[in-house]
Amino acid sequence: MQLREWQHGMQTAVVSGQDHPRLPLRTAGIDRRTGLGIYQYAYRARLLEALQCNFPALHQLLGDDHFALAGH
Repeated sequence: MQLREWQHGMQTAVVSGQDHPRLPLRTAGIDRRTGLGIYQYAYRARLLEALQCNFPALHQLLGDDHFALAGH
């Protein structure tokens, strides 16, 4: 698998939540689904944090829970 294919597969897996079976993931004692779940959670958390930094008034108006829902 070339780097470009690996990057595209990883992006697809993280953004869509679907596994890309050809991804050569190494998991240190955790199953593949859990490993991908960690990347998916971290990706969404960083995006939400970026939205909070860029739209602080909207975040304050909506509150944490509603802002998080709007960010998904």
